[in-house]
Amino acid sequence: MSILSKLLIFVLLFLLTQFTFGQNQFRPEKLENSKIEIDGKLSAREWRNAIQVELKFETSPGNNSPAQKKTTGFITYSDTDLYIGIHAFDNPENVRASIRSRDDFKIYMQDDVVNISFDTYTDGRNNYILLANAFGSQLDVRAINALTDDQRYDGSFNMDFETAGSIVADGYQVEFKIPFSSLPFPNGKDQKWHFNIGRKYFDENNVEIEVQSQTFDRNNPCEVCQTTQVLLLNDIIIKKRFELLPYVAGNLSGIKPSRNASLDYDTLKPNAGLGLNIDLNKNSGLEITLNPDFSQVEADVTQIDVNSSFALEYPERRPFFNRGTDIVNFTDGAFYSRSINNPLLSSKLLSQAKKSRIYFLTAIDQNSPYQIAGEDRSYLGQGGQSFVNVLRYQRLVNKNTRLGLISTNRYYKDGGYGNLFGTDGWFLISKNWRLTYELLTNFNQEPEADWIDSQDRIEGRSVALNQDKFGGSALYVQLSRNTEHWKSYIFY
Repeated sequence: MSILSKLLIFVLLFLLTQFTFGQNQFRPEKLENSKIEIDGKLSAREWRNAIQVELKFETSPGNNSPAQKKTTGFITYSDTDLYIGIHAFDNPENVRASIRSRDDFKIYMQDDVVNISFDTYTDGRNNYILLANAFGSQLDVRAINALTDDQRYDGSFNMDFETAGSIVADGYQVEFKIPFSSLPFPNGKDQKWHFNIGRKYFDENNVEIEVQSQTFDRNNPCEVCQTTQVLLLNDIIIKKRFELLPYVAGNLSGIKPSRNASLDYDTLKPNAGLGLNIDLNKNSGLEITLNPDFSQVEADVTQIDVNSSFALEYPERRPFFNRGTDIVNFTDGAFYSRSINNPLLSSKLLSQAKKSRIYFLTAIDQNSPYQIAGEDRSYLGQGGQSFVNVLRYQRLVNKNTRLGLISTNRYYKDGGYGNLFGTDGWFLISKNWRLTYELLTNFNQEPEADWIDSQDRIEGRSVALNQDKFGGSALYVQLSRNTEHWKSYIFY
């Protein structure tokens, strides 16, 4: 082969590489003076300079086959906000959508939706996923690198963003306004993120169809690692959060001594509290709450405890506690945030850097639960006031290795304590093989108290609280392999 032929082949390969890479790299044009009104209508004037992203691939049930319905995304941004519009082409009579409350999972289960996934650290740790239906009803979740959907998705994650949608003559359109202040990402005014855009609809046989702006490898168990289209943003402005959240509340109740009598009121029971949220930088935030009011928190789903040999646990719904608690999620519940029952004062430092995450929580709990785990049942009492510490550190050694440490402590005002220390690791041996472990140990001392009234004994020890000292340890190891058709694991 001549030198000229080799040179020609090299040039062609180089151009092909640049073209292929360019299809997955998007550098939108920044808005200068114009403003996009979030009204669910993709105005040609407002979106004229936005870059377009085509959703070309059907990923379910098709395996990266050409999409049967056209979907186009539009991206632009301002100093402080990212704007994304999506036009889902369809017969408007076939569009399924209802006006729903925020974070109602029926948005995903029953409606046609569009979604955007962000991996702002480009390391496969997290995907922040924003969904909306044709009327702009919102759902947001956080996804991590896990093997099952139960482990993968964190529905307690919440972001501040705006959406609006409308059904049009050729389908429906949705607009997103995403403040940069609401998304976690590395420090710096110039950003490189990974993202993709998706759509889900139902065909005439009620089969769910999913399409994406990039291909999806079913044999790769790391779903969040497959968000790899590049979004480049330059010269953005990051607004630091400073929120002062006071509240004053009170209640007055009364009873009628007889049918025709007037109400006899008790004395007014006033209440007040304060919340403070401060961004130290883009990666670190400090939250402090004094006598928080949780009266507006969504009620727990009913659970039946008949014939249950273990204590029931409920998902965390209190905003102060559920932000960041994914990092303290362990196999055996080494930390259960709902055990901080009625905090008088609590503070939380949450930091996520490029290579590490830190979670540090302190609380003075006014009505602390005290639980003893037996062989066939649990014993529960009220332990009065206690002081709680939780320190969690996770290190991302590289994309295939993560190591972590945890320490939790609770000291009761009337005596007794519990201390836990542990380490955990996550190792991606290959695309389909991974190894995880958790090693935990604890040291405890009972108080001298009447919190639990029982004469039972467990392995020679009395359940009654009499200053006994005891400890324990836990080891969990799992080796797993996951492909499209086979899921295999060895768990100890």
